[in-house]
Amino acid sequence: MVVIDGLVFSYENLKVNRIPLSKDDIFKIDYLSKYSEGAKNLYGERGKNGILIILTKKLQERIQGKSTKSITDSKILFC
Repeated sequence: MVVIDGLVFSYENLKVNRIPLSKDDIFKIDYLSKYSEGAKNLYGERGKNGILIILTKKLQERIQGKSTKSITDSKILFC
């Protein structure tokens, strides 16, 4: 199983539907092996053969942008 920016793809799906992703687009790659409890805990049966997790630079920039916003820029709801 492959997870790209939170979207889950099976290996079979990736063989048929190529995703236009170059090495220059990739920020970070992690791998959870099939022996990892994390793979099973996060994805259950789908993670039984291991999981390749890819974070793109585009998503990383969006995450960084959100984390640097000041609290005055955010809408807060008080109950």
